[in-house]
Amino acid sequence: MKLYIRILPLMVLLLAVDQQSMAQCFPNLPATSAFADPATSASPNANRVFWLTWGSTYAESIGAYPYGKPGVQLNVGSKTYGSIPLGAGRFMCVEAEIMLLDVSGVAASRKKIVSYIPGTYQASGQEGDFLDILYNIGGQGVSNGKPNNKMASGIINDYNLGRTVNIVIKVKATTDGKPVRIRGMVLADAEALEDKNEHIIASGDGNWTVARVQKNIGQGEYVMRKENNSSGTKSIIFQKGNNKRTGAVAFLKYNNSAYASEADGYAVEFSAEFQGAGKTAIAFGLLTSGYDFGDAPESYGKPIHLIDDIFFGPDGVVENGPAVNINTAAYTPGSLTSEKRRYLGSTAPDADFDTMFSIDALGDDNSGTAGSNEEDA
Repeated sequence: MKLYIRILPLMVLLLAVDQQSMAQCFPNLPATSAFADPATSASPNANRVFWLTWGSTYAESIGAYPYGKPGVQLNVGSKTYGSIPLGAGRFMCVEAEIMLLDVSGVAASRKKIVSYIPGTYQASGQEGDFLDILYNIGGQGVSNGKPNNKMASGIINDYNLGRTVNIVIKVKATTDGKPVRIRGMVLADAEALEDKNEHIIASGDGNWTVARVQKNIGQGEYVMRKENNSSGTKSIIFQKGNNKRTGAVAFLKYNNSAYASEADGYAVEFSAEFQGAGKTAIAFGLLTSGYDFGDAPESYGKPIHLIDDIFFGPDGVVENGPAVNINTAAYTPGSLTSEKRRYLGSTAPDADFDTMFSIDALGDDNSGTAGSNEEDA
């Protein structure tokens, strides 16, 4: 027991130092947004979805709440930050801000929207949240009445008699101080979407794919559909669900017309409406791409190139088509695969994790899955 007491402060210190080292983009701001832990998360895309987390102050982000803090009221102007390590001491710096927040209801005390950890709601049997099964840090389920998951990626209406919430989030990113384009967004049902008077609708300038489903067959329908809007945007609709730890994650790949100008940081906006009979929560994330680094001698610098390799297989939910029950054995969601686009040579580049300086410029050839033909143009 004495050994445990001595080690615990060291563990907390190491966690804080590690979190601070990841926050190179925002040294004095709470950079809490994070990837889930692939070791404890069921989704094969755990290392591709960068979840926006909410609620922590800077002091909390380097202390007890490195991945967001639950139960904190969010307002227009609330922000979250994240640093995605690219290798060679470089980061993609992500900033997201709530631009609009409209909550139905009369009493101001009932209009609160707060940060939320998926996995918090655990009722009897198999009822409860589902997102912590697919994406978590710390594990799924609960221990001693608290969620094992530590990511406060959810946004929930903090009133148990239901409210309709409309929210718009603006996201932008930079690398080496220069704006870069975010390839896609992720939306998830983050609590338990019941079948009575509850829904989630998200819209954006791009194409939607139901990319992951947590099924519980025989425990009720989970119905999705898509709509094309007169404004040119497209919507994904979580039309009906069940509270038996069933749910879906949808990916949006942006069109070129979705981005603001370079002067405005190539920012994109993402809107959602969620309606609860009781409480309902959603979660937002970013869909990340791979990166290709150089392998020339160090005197050439540290070039970095984004690999636009995001491609989705068909998900069976047709735009402006009929609603689809995805909680069936027959339903197959759209798969996320790496699409090889235009490149020089006979072999497409593979993703790297660091610059591979080499006198003969063969460092990249001798690493990764592309092999020695990666640069044979």
